Amino acid sequence: MTDLKPGDRVCFSRAFLRNTGQFTGRTPFAVGSVEALEDLGHDLVIAFIRWDDGVEGRVNVHNLIRADRKHLEPV
Repeated sequence: MTDLKPGDRVCFSRAFLRNTGQFTGRTPFAVGSVEALEDLGHDLVIAFIRWDDGVEGRVNVHNLIRADRKHLEPV
């Protein structure tokens, strides 16, 4: 499954942001909390996120990283 769990603080991973070309704007700086996880099978897990700006969203967990581990991502 994933190492994320409800209550974790998350942000988008560096690899996801580079792959989608998002270097400015809201997305690279977005931080939020995992509300729930839904396992859809075939290695697909969706995280329900409440972002700090009040927006709710659903994100594939492979595109997220725990906010306290962001500095450990390879450059």
